[in-house]
Amino acid sequence: MDLIHRLALRAQESTPVTPSQDTQESVIKILDSVLATEEYPSDHAPPLDIIVYALNNILRPAFLPELMSDFLHLFTMVEFYRRRVVEKASLAIEMNTFYSDNSQANVVLLDDEDKRILKSFVDEQKHGRRIFLKVIKECCIQDLERLWLMDSNVDYWVRCHEYLSIRGSPVTFRFGLTDKESEDFERGVILKLKDFMYSTMQTGEQLPRKGWVARFGSLRVF
Repeated sequence: MDLIHRLALRAQESTPVTPSQDTQESVIKILDSVLATEEYPSDHAPPLDIIVYALNNILRPAFLPELMSDFLHLFTMVEFYRRRVVEKASLAIEMNTFYSDNSQANVVLLDDEDKRILKSFVDEQKHGRRIFLKVIKECCIQDLERLWLMDSNVDYWVRCHEYLSIRGSPVTFRFGLTDKESEDFERGVILKLKDFMYSTMQTGEQLPRKGWVARFGSLRVF
């Protein structure tokens, strides 16, 4: 049985699964293996039900901060699907309008319910996009704050470069951002992160300079 089929069977199980930490990590490993195989097209996202299943395994029963990058990657795939649906819905409405004005065309038109559903997809586009942008910004902030408090400065600065690199960012969610969205994202993350970093340094300066406290007290940022 191939890997994508294994994940599909899991996703289609009728009995809800309460995953353990091992299960959460194993689902991500299987999905990574699927994407790494030559048989799976590099320009195709996995099926949506598998993406949602993997997201549920990251979020439940408790979110694992170590999987934040995986969460952002999968969440962005869901956004790609959503935008694709909006594009198709918009095109369907446009074509329906065109053929409804052409009485000679022998084409079956959308009924009122179909038009209502498709229009709702298009009308919710901006709202859905705002939700996506807010989620990725807050997730990046939380991830960077977590790494800032860890023992390794290297891990923090590597992740910071991944999220905030203006050119050549390897993270998926940066690929689909417009210039304005990218600018707003970077400004929001940097300003929030700057305040957090300064607050930790101030705390470090007020406490005995030993252990991790001393590390924060001696740093200067931005």
